[in-house]
Parts: sequence; structure tokens; C-alpha cells
Amino acid sequence: MKKLVKLSVIAITTCSAFYGANALATHNNTALPTYSAEIAAKEANALPIADAGKDQTKLKINGWPGNKNLLDGSLSKNAVSYHWEVLHSTVPMELASGGEGPIKTGKSMNGKTVFAQVKKGINPPSVSQQNEAIFKLSVTNKEGKTSSSQVKMIFAAATANIEGSRVITQGKPLNVSLKSNITGNVKYIWEIYAKDANHSLVQYVSTTPEFTFDTARIAAGEYQLYGNIMRGVGKDFVAVKKIEKLTILKRNVESI
Repeated sequence: MKKLVKLSVIAITTCSAFYGANALATHNNTALPTYSAEIAAKEANALPIADAGKDQTKLKINGWPGNKNLLDGSLSKNAVSYHWEVLHSTVPMELASGGEGPIKTGKSMNGKTVFAQVKKGINPPSVSQQNEAIFKLSVTNKEGKTSSSQVKMIFAAATANIEGSRVITQGKPLNVSLKSNITGNVKYIWEIYAKDANHSLVQYVSTTPEFTFDTARIAAGEYQLYGNIMRGVGKDFVAVKKIEKLTILKRNVESI
């Protein structure tokens, strides 16, 4: 009988420990929803952090900002609304909405992403110049708290220079190259125009900046040498042209 009593005591102890552990687990489970609710409340009250992106330098034709300059605030945190505005620009600029539907424009614009562009009716200059603009992003969280961030865009003029002698004796090779601040996947187009002509006598397209031409193919005289460089398409398109005088000297027959 004593052994039976001991076994009973052990069984009771084991059962008590088992049910006690389950009771504790049940108690912990009932606390989980409260814990999740606390996290959700903290997230809802989290301060917004505006991020207008990094300052940018964009190569443009003559340094003219044009359109489709993307402003992206998607790296902002804890925000439910986004508002952009133009703080400063060397040429009149406005913001334009993206996406589907009619495009809206103005000095300020709501949206996580918008486009900056030169205000309609403003014509680009005929000479190269650098322009810049500063934009401000303000974001708001669920509690109405706000944060702001600024981004600067510099619109630099694309440049090109033709290097190499442009006075060549007929029959000697013309060796020139085109240097530019445009880099990446670039296309080079070389053209030779007769003086006062409206069409090219020679056209050469390459992915490298060097151009070699046999001057025996054209008569002695004065020409215009065009060096064109371009990159990208659409909003990423940038191009520049350089024109230099090319002189082909008549060969001295006696020296041949």
C-alpha cells in the first residue's frame, strides 16, 4: 500500500506540473494580442521621416532642365501623405503629376513621386549655361505629425571638344577624336559638310570617340567638321554637337 501511495503522489505531482505549464502557456497566449496592439500603437505614433533623395547633377542640352526630372520620396518612412514644392530655381520651374489620368501642374504637388519641368512658355537659351533648382518634400504620418527634406538638382551643359589637327594636306589621313563629359553607352556621329552645303558629304557612326578619314576622297577646300555625341532615349536623352572648320590643302605635285 505504501508503494501505491507514493506512485499516486508522483502521478499527482506530474499532473500538477503538466497542467500548471499549460495554464502558464494559456496565460501567455492571452497576453499576445495585447502585446501586438502595443506594437501597432507604437508604429502608428512613429515619427515620420522625409527623404527627398540625394542631390543630383544632370547633363542636359545647353544645361536646360527640360522635363521629366523625377523627384522620388519613396524612401521616406512612416508617411501617409507626400507634398512637394519648388523652393528655388534659376529658370521658372513647376511640378507635374505622373501616372494615369490628366497631368496636373503647379508650384507644389501631392504625390510620392512627381516630375520637375521648366514652366510652359519659357524658351531655352541658344547658349550653354548651368541651372539649378531646390525642391522640398514634406511628409505626414497618421497622427498628423510632419517631417521635411530637401533635394538639389544641378543641370549642367553637356560639352564636346574636337581634338586633333583640322588642317590636312589632301591625301593625308584626318585623325581626330571627340572629348565630352557625357559617359556611358554613347554613340558618336561624325559628318563633313561642304561650305554652305545643307547635306553631309561624309557620315561616320561609331561607339568610340576616334575618327580617321582618308582626305583623298574629297577635293581640296574648306569644310565643316561636325562631331555629334548622344546617349539614351526619352527623358534620359542627352546630346551635344561640336562644329569646327576643316581645311584640306591642295597637294604639291612636285613634292610627291
